Amino acid sequence: ELGIDLEQVYRTKQMSSISFISLEELGVSSRDEKEKLLNYLINNEDDALTMTKLKELREAMAEAIKQLPEKERLVISLYYLDELTMKETGKVLGIT
Repeated sequence: ELGIDLEQVYRTKQMSSISFISLEELGVSSRDEKEKLLNYLINNEDDALTMTKLKELREAMAEAIKQLPEKERLVISLYYLDELTMKETGKVLGIT
């Protein structure tokens, strides 16, 4: 045993696959340009994380909707996808 916990091994492995480049190599020289680039990278990382979470949520919702009885799936479809009001949805289903 090396005396290293498994989590540390995974982090080290993950870090070994990262390649670093300097901002100067990208043609970014001024402090203002560097700050803009860093802010852009940080904001896009947040956007990517948000998009991933939204995708996972959509997939979970779609799976949950598949489990509903047919009539309830139809209500969801008419209301959220076809954007009918509840009154219009009731008329389509013959419910008052």
